[in-house]
Amino acid sequence: MTAATLLAHFRERSHPAFLPGFAEAFSEPASLVFHNSVELLASAEQIASQRAWKVMGLDAGYVDENVDWHRDPISEVNWPLEYHADINLMRGDGSDVRVLWELNRLPHFITLACAYSLSKDERFAAEFLNQLGSWRAQNPFGYGANWNCAMEVALRAMSLLGAFEAFRHSPVVDENQLANILALFDEHGTFIRENLEFSYVATSNHYLSDLIGLVWLGVMLPELENAAEWLDFGKREMLREMDKQILTV
Repeated sequence: MTAATLLAHFRERSHPAFLPGFAEAFSEPASLVFHNSVELLASAEQIASQRAWKVMGLDAGYVDENVDWHRDPISEVNWPLEYHADINLMRGDGSDVRVLWELNRLPHFITLACAYSLSKDERFAAEFLNQLGSWRAQNPFGYGANWNCAMEVALRAMSLLGAFEAFRHSPVVDENQLANILALFDEHGTFIRENLEFSYVATSNHYLSDLIGLVWLGVMLPELENAAEWLDFGKREMLREMDKQILTV
């Protein structure tokens, strides 16, 4: 499949559907979709024009064109770009890696995506691509605290899938950008699969999150080489974990 054919495929495909009713919801008037559509658009405007949004309920702002994805926006401490397994998460310098992880889950991309779906304002698509490009440039595969925890990688993948569902239709997304996005999804699935947080000692929400991330990637991106294996493994293990964590008395 050529790059042009691949781009046309993703712009036009109707299956797999992201979530039941997702596409239909955005075809309704804004007031019926979001009772707070005015606030939503204002938040997206703030992200696009000021690079400002809330992290863990607190305001985070970035004056540079490219966000520093390794800076804790609350303590303003920078985390090192080292191999993920070598990073000491207990630093004792006032920084909390959970704040950094919350930033890098990229939930504000969903705000941009929802605003784009309502307004079709291409500035929101352009800002998504700009920030995603800077994220990938600053976070080479397997390096930095943002690749330290498979659950965080899975949660980020889910945010990216939600945003991609809206922005894949944008004319701003070109062949090269699509290739970069798909490569990033592939890196996320590969990392999760190779760094599963399974334990024979105890069950955990971390392992469940890892599996759900693989299922989401496998369902939504069957075009990726390893998608079928991610989906098969994720479903099988998720059902087994649900039996252990939820159904066992």
